[in-house]
Amino acid sequence: MKKRFSVILVCCLLFALCACGKTQTKTAPSAEPTTETESAAETTEAPTTLAAQTQTEAPAEPETFIAATINVDFAKDNQLSDGQFESFTAVEPPQTKIIFSTNATVRNFNVLALTNGDVDEDGDMTFDVEELYTLDRLTADRPLVVSTTFYGLIPNNGISYVDETGTTRFFAVDMSGEDGSLYLWEFH
Repeated sequence: MKKRFSVILVCCLLFALCACGKTQTKTAPSAEPTTETESAAETTEAPTTLAAQTQTEAPAEPETFIAATINVDFAKDNQLSDGQFESFTAVEPPQTKIIFSTNATVRNFNVLALTNGDVDEDGDMTFDVEELYTLDRLTADRPLVVSTTFYGLIPNNGISYVDETGTTRFFAVDMSGEDGSLYLWEFH
């Protein structure tokens, strides 16, 4: 009985050691399909990594998007001096320049005019929305500068974009009553 238990224990130990000896590479998700190796003979070959693929092939446009965070702020002169941005003028002077930036690519980015702000019985704000400008993609390396004006206390500027799940999201651009900074809040 002890001999049989020892043999089983040694076999389990060998299986565990064999499993520990296999290298497993994790890469960032890509648009290209990956396949797992199906036989032990294939595992002896050097694994192909994402870095090696991108050196030999042009990177493909991702089909799925990561969760994006959109930021809004007043545009500063040093941000406007390099010319590495998209721009749109929403209103004639007087105007304020604001900049929209993102950490990840978003699709169908729209600058919106918000009118007829109303609060429903649940306390949610709704607006009539007019698309003023559409950008196919807003990317992390190329923000959008918008020349606009803020009228009164009810937001009149907004944005929309398609998120990573394919849902169109709407945000009002608002100004803080405490420090005058800009922020976004979502509406439906």
